Formats: sequence, structure tokens, C-alpha cells
Amino acid sequence: MQLTDSIPEAIQRKLDTCLDVDEEIRIALETDVDDSGKFNPRWLVTTTKRVMVLDLNGSGQDLAVPLEDIQKVHVEPLVGGGSMEVNTYSDSIPLISYSQSRAERFVEASRGIE
Repeated sequence: MQLTDSIPEAIQRKLDTCLDVDEEIRIALETDVDDSGKFNPRWLVTTTKRVMVLDLNGSGQDLAVPLEDIQKVHVEPLVGGGSMEVNTYSDSIPLISYSQSRAERFVEASRGIE
């Protein structure tokens, strides 16, 4: 299964400013809803060093979690979609929500992160 959607220019600009020279993108998936269930495209990007959630429209806060800090990835099925969170050594961090039409890809992405 392809786990890299076509990355829009606004997200690519964010990645260009924050990625290390030796850091490679492994997963890049767009979701169509934010954590409150409203339409707001966001991106889950996994690299060789970290997992990031990037807001396409600038209305939310971006997030990055180093892969070395992640102990477990959880996907939680919800009515009409689902959500993904990671457990680190010290915290449980909600990453991203997604609609039912994207659920299979995010479940597969969770396996790729672990």
C-alpha cells in the first residue's frame, strides 16, 4: 500500500525548513479532519528520525515526536473515523484524527511507525 500522498507546496516548505540533510520521508498522509472533527487538512509525516503532524492551513499547531521516544502507536476506531496516538516514555500524545475513508491507510501507517 502506498503511504505517501502527493505533498502540497505549503507542507513541503515546512519540511524543507525543519528536516535534517540526512533525514528521509517514509510516510506522508493527508487527513481531512482535525481533532475536533472539523474539515481541516493536516498531514502525518514520518521520517527516519521523527513523526510529525503538520497543519496545512496554519490554523493549528505543528507537532514532532522523535522516533526514539516512541514506545507504542495506538489507533482508535471512532464513529465515522479514527485517531492515532503515540506513547512515549513519559506521556501519551494524540497525533491525528482521520475520517473513515482514510482509516485503512492510517492503520497501515501506525504499523510503519512502530
